[in-house]
Amino acid sequence: MAERAADRIRTYEKNPFYWQYGNRPVLLLGATDDENLFQRGRDEVIAQLDNLAAAGGNYDRCTMTGRPELGFEVYPHKKLRDGKYDLGQWNDTYWSKLQAYLEACNERDIVVQLEIWPLDVGMEHYPYNPGNNVNLDESDTRYRYVPNIAAAKRLFYASIPELGGGEEKLLAYQKAFVDKVLSCAFSCDNILYCVDNEFRYMQSCKWSMYWARYLKERAAASGKQIEITEMNQSDWGVIHAVEQGRRLAREDRRRLGGRKWGPSFNVNHRSVYDNPDVYSYVDFSDNANAAGQEHWDNLQGVRDYVAAAPRPINHVKIYGADFGPRWTTKEGVAKFWLNVFGGSASSRFHRPPYGLGQSELALASIRGARKVQQYLPPWECEPRMDLLARRSSDEAYAMARKDRQALGVFIPGSVPANAWCRLKAPSGFYSARWLDVQSGEWTLEQAGIHCNGYRPVGEMVVSPPLGKRGELGWVLVLVRER
Repeated sequence: MAERAADRIRTYEKNPFYWQYGNRPVLLLGATDDENLFQRGRDEVIAQLDNLAAAGGNYDRCTMTGRPELGFEVYPHKKLRDGKYDLGQWNDTYWSKLQAYLEACNERDIVVQLEIWPLDVGMEHYPYNPGNNVNLDESDTRYRYVPNIAAAKRLFYASIPELGGGEEKLLAYQKAFVDKVLSCAFSCDNILYCVDNEFRYMQSCKWSMYWARYLKERAAASGKQIEITEMNQSDWGVIHAVEQGRRLAREDRRRLGGRKWGPSFNVNHRSVYDNPDVYSYVDFSDNANAAGQEHWDNLQGVRDYVAAAPRPINHVKIYGADFGPRWTTKEGVAKFWLNVFGGSASSRFHRPPYGLGQSELALASIRGARKVQQYLPPWECEPRMDLLARRSSDEAYAMARKDRQALGVFIPGSVPANAWCRLKAPSGFYSARWLDVQSGEWTLEQAGIHCNGYRPVGEMVVSPPLGKRGELGWVLVLVRER
């Protein structure tokens, strides 16, 4: 294990759209039931990590949040008898649970995407609010709780010099918190760093830049190299305008830089894409607020945009569950496979009720992806939609190895069971394997399938196996026979 840990998680040298860990390329796949699993009891943490590893998973998300209203989560600061917090003292329970979780992930070769600043910032119960602690009062800081969460967050962010400054006392406590997080994380080499959980689209990216640089400085002082990103929230101002058929407001256009990029290219998203010296990977998890063809197109748009300085593109959250508020289970499973086929470096199912969590369907998807990976290592492949002939929107998605010896097709569960898919494969004979996405198992294998080249008469016509399940979709893997 020590030899493995000596090679930290970092960009894969031969294909920088992917990660390498332990001196080998990896595809990061995850599914757990919470965004801060470390807050749960030790037995439950270990059970979920063991289940994930047994399915072939190697990726989890860890937000530095606390939700005491749940009855078992705690804040990082010490709570005094009068109910207030002391920002100068730590809650040992919080930090010991975090350290144990990080070590357990490290032991199982599970990579953790660690998010420093939680969504709690600006909420009434947050310990930094002057009314909730014994360290700050209204003469020390402009920060305080106001009913408008966005406004409260702006006050919290104003601690940095670039956004107003004059908040030395608040900033000192913020730095102390970040330093404490790093004191735990720097003992492990399986950590990816992210500044915020869903940084809101109307806030200034100067906050993110400040803390990304601070993390790099602290790492350098400790003799470490780390990978950093920011998780930007979907630009709901643009999304809602488009959904409602409205013209974009001036503020919407300003965030888009005066150009019609779309919600994945507002100024905060582009600050990550355009600064590879600061952000060494992209978290694009809020792309999961789209589905089907739109989800795929968004991912390909970002891959194309960063192609001059390629970096891993992570999806640490996949939304979609029939019991959730927006996307269906079928759409959630499809997003996972669109990520795998579309060149995403990671995919993880979001916690219930927003995603499938560590459900059997989620674990089946991970097991299935590992089976497909045996024939189509993603870091040796690229999306190849040109291999699909006469394709309708959201009908099928293709990837292929660069040596042209194998290709794969994902057919979503929304496609009729008797649909035909036309492929323009290189000439030769192929063996075919069909994977049922719902079970994560191979259901049919065929050999000696012939295709005579890139001509209309040479299209290979395939259809999912008749009489099989496949309600959530199919993956076809074709390998050239020698």
